[in-house]
Amino acid sequence: MLENVRGLSLPRFSAYRQRVLDRLAQFGYAADWRLLHASDYGVPQRRPRFVLIAMHPDDFRYFNWPNPRCPFPEPRKSMYRLYWPASRRARRGSVGNDTKTCT
Repeated sequence: MLENVRGLSLPRFSAYRQRVLDRLAQFGYAADWRLLHASDYGVPQRRPRFVLIAMHPDDFRYFNWPNPRCPFPEPRKSMYRLYWPASRRARRGSVGNDTKTCT
């Protein structure tokens, strides 16, 4: 597994990405790139990362990229919930969708 900044997903790096895939194939690995957003997986931050997964082809056929979870609030809202208990938020009139839970 390799993770890098989202800029690596730009078209100007397509030749580089293909070279990495080709070299991995020469070594007998199956590989795939994907742009993932941390906030889609429960991390309260705006942090897209470009991820490469490579493994033996017999194992790769069982690999599935994780499905994003339900939308999470912006980092600022997450921090607000950490610092202000629900009872205080209710008094301030800011109770709403912030109690939503995801499966």
